[in-house]
Amino acid sequence: DRMIVKFVRANGLMPWLMKKFDFELTPVYLLRHPFAIAASQMKEGSWDYEFDGYEIPDVPFNHIFKRHESFLATLKTKGEEMVATWCINNKVVLEHDRHNKDWTTIFYESLLLHPERELQRIFDRWEMSPPEELFEDLRDASSTTKEATFQKGLEAQLSKWRKHFHKSEIDQMMRVLNYFEIELYSDDLLPHSPKK
Repeated sequence: DRMIVKFVRANGLMPWLMKKFDFELTPVYLLRHPFAIAASQMKEGSWDYEFDGYEIPDVPFNHIFKRHESFLATLKTKGEEMVATWCINNKVVLEHDRHNKDWTTIFYESLLLHPERELQRIFDRWEMSPPEELFEDLRDASSTTKEATFQKGLEAQLSKWRKHFHKSEIDQMMRVLNYFEIELYSDDLLPHSPKK
């Protein structure tokens, strides 16, 4: 009886969406480790290209990229490029003064490890009781999961990106996170609280 709308590439639009639409239920802002995102994208055919320097997108409002032009010119790998794009798109939301007031932030890693708790958080924010059947199949792998990751364990799912990158590549991507002052993620598997 309700429609769920999923935006895959709209994280940076969250504050704008909140201004333009009067949502009946608080939106969910889902974050996943940027290194895991990079590893996942690099396995897909759409990102199967040779890296030849960071190209600032020729799109409206690309000033959010241009202000980092000097740093972006130093990037040497596709992994760095993808992490930089993740940082630019999410930094707008993470530093917004309404962050976690107008929307609920959920981490993919927490959702994987503690699905009942995280889903309950969403429904609590909505002041609704979750449907009982919601929790029945939470531990089953989805039809889009290529490997039986749930049988191999949740940590194996969370650490897949570590097998994709060499330590030197992880260090390069950490340099990107440090430049953008992203404290939620590091070379650890799980997100952590930013320093005060």
